[in-house]
Amino acid sequence: HGAQVGQTDRHGQTALMLASQNGHLLCIKYLVMQHADVGQARQDGWTALMLASHHGHMSCVEHLVTHRAQVGETNCDGSTALMLASQNGHLPCVEYLVDQGAEVGKINYNGSTAILLASENGHQACVDYLLTKGAQEPQARNVSMTTLMLASKNGDLASVKYLVRQEAQVGDISDDGSTALMLASENGHLACVEYLVRQGAQVGRAR
Repeated sequence: HGAQVGQTDRHGQTALMLASQNGHLLCIKYLVMQHADVGQARQDGWTALMLASHHGHMSCVEHLVTHRAQVGETNCDGSTALMLASQNGHLPCVEYLVDQGAEVGKINYNGSTAILLASENGHQACVDYLLTKGAQEPQARNVSMTTLMLASKNGDLASVKYLVRQEAQVGDISDDGSTALMLASENGHLACVEYLVRQGAQVGRAR
């Protein structure tokens, strides 16, 4: 019996993800030829493309995108491959992902953009490049909301469930008195509302 290319470890990682993380292009090419799912995500929402981008493996990033990896996918923090490449100063990956249509101004659930992550981590070349592509000057992030609140506001049920499993507090209150349940309700995300109530969110709480 042949090995299953899509088999996962206890973190939901596949062989393709591990090869991508470590920059093994020949292994990636072979696994893709064997119909490995380039879009598969592990439990925290990271895909092979995110791992390759995070670690700056440019040739791996190119190969995955060529084989239909989605540059706009987000992990459970709402971060994209572009944000991860920017955070770690991998300029060739940043340039390539933007050329492939990555959204420069996207904000993750921690209130960060690609340019803010590059700036905070001292990667001026990435900051300069992103400015030429229409990114706004890096602003301080809004820290008044938790990651769970932002995921709930966006209706990202998979991330909401993951964050609660990681012991995010459903009852936390933002600076303006909002809870995750309020934000999900306000934006019409019924599945998130139902899940948060099942997890003990207080229905009667007022802002």
